[in-house]
Amino acid sequence: DNMYDIDYKNGVVSVGSIDKQAGVYNGETSYFKADFIVYATALSPNGTSLAFMNGEQSDVSVYDVASKKKLATVKTGQQILNGLYFSNEGRLISVAYEKEVKFWSVK
Repeated sequence: DNMYDIDYKNGVVSVGSIDKQAGVYNGETSYFKADFIVYATALSPNGTSLAFMNGEQSDVSVYDVASKKKLATVKTGQQILNGLYFSNEGRLISVAYEKEVKFWSVK
């Protein structure tokens, strides 16, 4: 399927795709289901957490990569996201088509 985004941190790769999944590759493949096309993904600096756009409202789901446990949902209120990034301090940054950048604390 078409892939829309890729990130690489600490030996871990994440991708978002048209098939409503975020994929993680770290020696084995894991998939995280989404409610909409995954246009944006991000890995935390150490590669242990995955964030991805999940839904037409551009909510962001954050998961622990190893346990696949959902850690948080961020309701961005933005249009379709075209970028997600984790800062070195662990803050989540979302970028959307309306030229808006937002910063989030995710615990």
